[in-house]
Amino acid sequence: MPSAPPTAPTAHRATVPALVPTSSARVFQADNPFSAAELQSMALDGLLTHVFGSTYVRPGTRAGPALRAGAMADEVTAGLLKKAVIGRQSAAWIYGCAPAPARISLLIDRNRRTTSVGPFSGSLLHEVQLPASDTLTLAGTTVTTPVRTARDLALYSPEAQSAAWVKALTANPALACTLDDVKNALDVLVRVPRKRAALTLVDELMESARED
Repeated sequence: MPSAPPTAPTAHRATVPALVPTSSARVFQADNPFSAAELQSMALDGLLTHVFGSTYVRPGTRAGPALRAGAMADEVTAGLLKKAVIGRQSAAWIYGCAPAPARISLLIDRNRRTTSVGPFSGSLLHEVQLPASDTLTLAGTTVTTPVRTARDLALYSPEAQSAAWVKALTANPALACTLDDVKNALDVLVRVPRKRAALTLVDELMESARED
């Protein structure tokens, strides 16, 4: 997992200042220095807490977005990670707004050379339109912004799940993502399947928020 401080986003890239890590946690990973089996055993004994994949921390350590991003990135090959961006449910998990996914969702811009992933890689690769303004960097890992993440969840995840995850993303003030932002991000799309259903989902969440 990358140990260097997060790379500062360029001027055209979205930023969420509240996500910048303020402290470094002691992270344990397979073969550094313990084996995967030893780490699992220590987690069962309550000596460590599992974060994701082969990453563990001491009990009581707050696994914030930067730590989760690094833990997830450690499960993706370096070559693929240079081209792809973590998104959808995987990004929502990094932001603390969805459960950990069974497979990591990776997005790659259609204008880039496609990189295939093996059937047992633990990742799903989606070719999409992905401007730099829809991404940010956490602990050296590129992730879709909260707004792009919520937009994609509304479009591509099952309605029951996406409603809860979009609501969680937009309810966290630290993420600087409102339902209006998500609706605007959907409105500008042209000839995208499920756009109308996604807008309906967001409208229902907005109506529910007004009633609360």
